Amino acid sequence: MKSEIENINKDINEYNNLNKTFEVLSKEVQNLEGELADYNLAGDKYRSSMRAEDIESVYNHIRVFYFEFIFLKIIKENFLSKI
Repeated sequence: MKSEIENINKDINEYNNLNKTFEVLSKEVQNLEGELADYNLAGDKYRSSMRAEDIESVYNHIRVFYFEFIFLKIIKENFLSKI
């Protein structure tokens, strides 16, 4: 009986820790989604009157940001699948 109670308490603590981590990651993803929207808007504005080198530079920045965004999304999905 005591062992069962200890297991339940461990599970509760693990759940609470995972829930806190989820909340932190969710806020970070929301911030990154906002930044991605800003980058997309900036890219749209610059495309009409930029030199090829400038377009490539903006593209590289957006590409790096996008991969970071996707990476965090995968982490979030893996986290949610463990709950």
